[in-house]
Amino acid sequence: AKAPTFNLSTIETYPAEYESYFNDSVPFRSQLIEINSLINFYIFKQSPVSRVILGESDWLFYNPKGTDGDPIADFTGTNHLTQRELSDYATNLISVRDTLLSQEKEFIIMVAPNKATIYGEEYLGKKYQKAEKTKADLLVEYLRKNTDLNIIYPKDNLLDAKKELKNHTIYYKTDTHWNSLGAYVGTKDLLASIDITLPDINSLDIIEFTKGPGDLSDMSALSKHLEPDTDYKIENYGTNIIVNQTFPVENNNKIMNFTTENQDQRSLLLIHDSFAESMIPHLSKQFNELHTIHTNYYNTKYLSQVDADIVVLEVVERYLPNLLSFKVQ
Repeated sequence: AKAPTFNLSTIETYPAEYESYFNDSVPFRSQLIEINSLINFYIFKQSPVSRVILGESDWLFYNPKGTDGDPIADFTGTNHLTQRELSDYATNLISVRDTLLSQEKEFIIMVAPNKATIYGEEYLGKKYQKAEKTKADLLVEYLRKNTDLNIIYPKDNLLDAKKELKNHTIYYKTDTHWNSLGAYVGTKDLLASIDITLPDINSLDIIEFTKGPGDLSDMSALSKHLEPDTDYKIENYGTNIIVNQTFPVENNNKIMNFTTENQDQRSLLLIHDSFAESMIPHLSKQFNELHTIHTNYYNTKYLSQVDADIVVLEVVERYLPNLLSFKVQ
């Protein structure tokens, strides 16, 4: 916070603004926060901040408590949807599908599981009891039973991959997201629904490298002290050449376009949150044209600007309400 100016027009807000300025400007503030985080983490074995849960073996889990989704409520099953809410989801998504179908566009819905859904049972801790079914499980079951929507939910295949790749992880230890291996499994599921086959992940060359601290370690002011996270480079699949990439600078790389030689002639538009960003390198190899846009930049007019045969809407599990609010023209 900057030092506020005192005058007659700021007389009511000045005390609170000055307090914010003082708190942010106190000497050694950052160092004191870091020391507090270290004491909590190493001595009391607790997370320094309520938004992050310190699990077993120093695994970190996101706990925004509803301010940015609620992956812990998803895991424990305390936020299930009512029958009316399930029906509302179906009504909206069918409307979107039918509108896109009238424009000769195929619509695919993809739900990426939360980190806790895949690793919570092992590392979240005994305090948190896994529900038999999550909100996403029940929504996907309802939509598959009551509609003909194309829904990709790679939970089972991710759990299988976790067992198969015993020497690797498929989500980051100190970050909210899946890593390149998890993204590959999700991409493989998505592409299978439109008749594109990727090799099984255990048949590929996997090269491990150090990624650095994740977003959860940053939130905890522990990024300089926790072990760096691990990511993977996947080789020995696909020799396709990307001949053109467009990353509009003004959008901070949140709108991207790819052209690849000699691939599937259909064009695909991916509307996504941050979870699908690590899918883009895999997807870009498969289509002559791939267009991607982050949901924060999406508006209904954007669809008319992109000539896409397939529209994929990806949401991470904790953002399921985005399926209810999603609209097209």
